[in-house]
Amino acid sequence: MGNQQKLGQKTQDVAELMLRLGARRRALAALIRGLRARRSFYDSGSRSTKTEEDFKTQVQAAELLLYFDVGRPVERREIVQMNLDSTESYLDRIRKSPELRKKLAEILADAEKKIVEVGGNKAV
Repeated sequence: MGNQQKLGQKTQDVAELMLRLGARRRALAALIRGLRARRSFYDSGSRSTKTEEDFKTQVQAAELLLYFDVGRPVERREIVQMNLDSTESYLDRIRKSPELRKKLAEILADAEKKIVEVGGNKAV
């Protein structure tokens, strides 16, 4: 590769970097404008247009700014799949898996709610 080609490649790399930085600056400016977002609506009582804070847009802009600065939180999902051999192995797996305990608690709470809805009858 000759010196002209190297210089041309470096110039192209710098131009691409400047474009990326410009895009980043414009994106940040848009997010900062989003923090001041307002929305307009027609008020039929006073027959006029009113303006108020657009909290949903402001929260979304704040989240994106946090993700931009700090990064997104790690999202994990635990998948529970098992074959139960005995009651002991079932209980042991419940003890070891917080996600399984959480799901079991939800199921029991839902069943308890259904019993109360029936009126205290023993039939579910």
